[in-house]
Amino acid sequence: MATPLRLLILEDNPSDAEMMLHTLRHAGYDPIFNLVDTEQDFLDHLQPALEIVLADFSGPEFNALNALELMQERQLDVPVIIVSGSIGEEHAVRVMQRGATDYIIKDRMERLGHAVTKALEQKRLRDANQQAERALRESEKLTREIQDAKEREAETSRQEHEKTVAVNEALMLGSLRQHELTKVAEDLNAQLQVEITERKRAELLATFQKDTLQLLAEGASLDQVLDFLARAMENQSRDNFLVAIHLLEQDGWHFGQVTAPSLPASYSQATRGMDTRLQLDTCSAAVMSGTPTLVRDFAAETRWPAFTAEMVSLGLRGCFTTPIFSTGQRILGAFAIYYRVPCDPSPSDRQLVDIVTRTTSIAIERKQAEELLRRSEGNLRDFVENAAIGLHWVGPDGII
Repeated sequence: MATPLRLLILEDNPSDAEMMLHTLRHAGYDPIFNLVDTEQDFLDHLQPALEIVLADFSGPEFNALNALELMQERQLDVPVIIVSGSIGEEHAVRVMQRGATDYIIKDRMERLGHAVTKALEQKRLRDANQQAERALRESEKLTREIQDAKEREAETSRQEHEKTVAVNEALMLGSLRQHELTKVAEDLNAQLQVEITERKRAELLATFQKDTLQLLAEGASLDQVLDFLARAMENQSRDNFLVAIHLLEQDGWHFGQVTAPSLPASYSQATRGMDTRLQLDTCSAAVMSGTPTLVRDFAAETRWPAFTAEMVSLGLRGCFTTPIFSTGQRILGAFAIYYRVPCDPSPSDRQLVDIVTRTTSIAIERKQAEELLRRSEGNLRDFVENAAIGLHWVGPDGII
């Protein structure tokens, strides 16, 4: 089956362009192309979705060098292959310095398929490296946030000690202001309890974030990492809610992997493979809208009749679902918490979901980047090992 190839051809000779397309089809590609020969036409069709640009070096009005300059101004990382009737060594060096990926002489057009395959593989490898670097930067940012949380925790402990000392000193004053002192002590103790509870919550959150990063560093699978995150969040809630994590397939529309350790297997079976465009439940609604979806009471909800009936039958009444975004703001899936009683998510629950969702995004992107890099390196290695490469020396008399 031919491989679709989105390309832009800068060429003023239609027959030369048809020869390029014929060569690409013979090499196993199905070209999806636009043919242009002016600067305005080139700009009108210059889009990030392009995979390859084929450009004539010596166009009468607009040529390959002009095209390379425009693409650099717009910071478009699309491979450009120069196709020309003749090109001297000086010009060849010049176009390669300007950012061209390769150049092909028109009477050696059989090299075009090989050059396109090589350029696409190099582009995929660059993209994989960039994605891995973005995931690493986000991981480092999260590590710094955890360190800052620990420092705030130390400061909170110091303040708690000072407040406890103040309470004890106040109590020692005796009965002179017994009523006032009792009220002050009760207020301070109540404040301490709130602060201690929040500190313990922050400690637990920092701990399972650190454990998540540790799992990633040790090479745990994405299934293991997501299962750990879901169970850790459920433990944090003290059985107040259950967690489900849905990841989108590569097509960006269907749910694939579903992690819901405390929900029945029927839940995962019903949602796996679901087309989010149909918006049959809260998770697909969150994915399609790109915003959180809230259900206070499934018994009173009318938007998803079949889904809400199933949730009520499972003893679940409320839901808070939020999309999972990548560092590039691409939606990777949905993160849902299901309450056992009708309610709205508390501010602390929303904060917890926000942090855990970011952690989930880091885990997903890192694993996807590792898999993409592994595949790209394997493909490049296979390509290099199987490529047929030859060198010919031509003497002064013209004999090879």
